[in-house]
Amino acid sequence: MAKQLPLIRDINSYIRQFDVSMSDVLQSIPKKYTLSEKKHILHNIIHTYKPNSLEIGSIISPRLVPQMNHSYELYNYANDFYNPIKKSDRTHIISDNDTIKNNQCKFYLSVPPTKQYLNSAKTLNIKNISLMTSISDVYQQNYFKQSIQKTKEIIKDTLKTSNTFDNVKLYVSCITNCPIKGKQDNEHIINELYDYLHIDGITEVCLTDNCSNINYSDFKHIIDYLGIEMNYKLDKLSLHLHCNNEKYYTTDKIIEYAIHNKIYKFDVSSFEYMKFNNGIINIDAKSFNNNLTYDRLGISLSN
Repeated sequence: MAKQLPLIRDINSYIRQFDVSMSDVLQSIPKKYTLSEKKHILHNIIHTYKPNSLEIGSIISPRLVPQMNHSYELYNYANDFYNPIKKSDRTHIISDNDTIKNNQCKFYLSVPPTKQYLNSAKTLNIKNISLMTSISDVYQQNYFKQSIQKTKEIIKDTLKTSNTFDNVKLYVSCITNCPIKGKQDNEHIINELYDYLHIDGITEVCLTDNCSNINYSDFKHIIDYLGIEMNYKLDKLSLHLHCNNEKYYTTDKIIEYAIHNKIYKFDVSSFEYMKFNNGIINIDAKSFNNNLTYDRLGISLSN
């Protein structure tokens, strides 16, 4: 029996948007924003788009990625402002007519998948983290100086011995192409995803298209095999898509098929002119990494 897609008028109630503007986009921009400017960007995103989750930066050393400086301070600020534990504990007072005060956006910090950084995340009491691994071993070695197998061991050991984290999102990059090695074997991708989906403590596995050229038939084959042959519940999966004008039709098809299989979580980026006291800063996600935007996701859902 064919899987039933929810009625289109109900789709928006299923969709979960994970905003990566302050991590994936900002790290691609040469300008280094101050903590004050980042707070403005944060409020603009929350008030304008009301995402379900937001990756607010990374605890990676600012020496390596200067744009990620102040990420931990911003993470604490965001939680204090939008998700206070008790009303009496609020550092910032939000008026009763503020429509954002009841927004329970989950804030994440990206953590490099090494023992050092994961131990730092535990020490800093970061509750929601995102990690990165890959289908391609050469890609993982190039970016993190360790193999996929070593990364798996570190993640498993950390999550097995710690209940510190409430949510652990794992980006699995190079679906279905590696920018270094090219096309990846579908059966290898399936086996790797199956392994990650069965690691205790990982709450979300995000299929990441690095090269903006994920193939629809490959995607369909992977999803069908995991869902039908392996009989795996697919709602633990999410998608991080990159697209361009030539690929919109493919993007629409992939999003439609994902929803047919109850994959409702999508990474998105915001883009618009943001006004600050020192002028106008253009945050245009279309110019950086071709991230899937809120607007593009909305168009895909309506097609």
